[in-house]
Amino acid sequence: MTSERFQKIKAVLNKRQPDLTVIVDNVNKPHNIAAIFRSCDAVGIPDLHGFSSHEKIVGVNLKSASRSNNWVKLQVHDSITSISLQLKSKGYSIYAANSSDNALDYRTVNYTKPTAIVLGAELGGLSEVILNEVGQIKIQTRSKLY
Repeated sequence: MTSERFQKIKAVLNKRQPDLTVIVDNVNKPHNIAAIFRSCDAVGIPDLHGFSSHEKIVGVNLKSASRSNNWVKLQVHDSITSISLQLKSKGYSIYAANSSDNALDYRTVNYTKPTAIVLGAELGGLSEVILNEVGQIKIQTRSKLY
């Protein structure tokens, strides 16, 4: 490896956001998990926490992650509650991305503290368990699809 390449890798790693993480709540399509890996990598999120009731889903077939899974560590948990408890014990504030009327605008959250954002499943959305345990934020899209 050249010195320039090594310095570039160090510079990128120094810009990562170790106190920001993403939780996937029962996301069960591998290509969607791969897309979340790519997004986490793009914004410097080093850890992704996952839970799926579909036994073989989380962490498999990540070819479409474009090697982002080399830079983002997947931590698989046995339940969404165990993820929540573990992160809360480390001082994280946890917010579920949701479009409900009582969700806060995502721009009002203090991201200088450790923060986790929960993304729900493709069809079922967020579980009632997580909605009862954490705050909610609304991330407005610019798409005309919604």
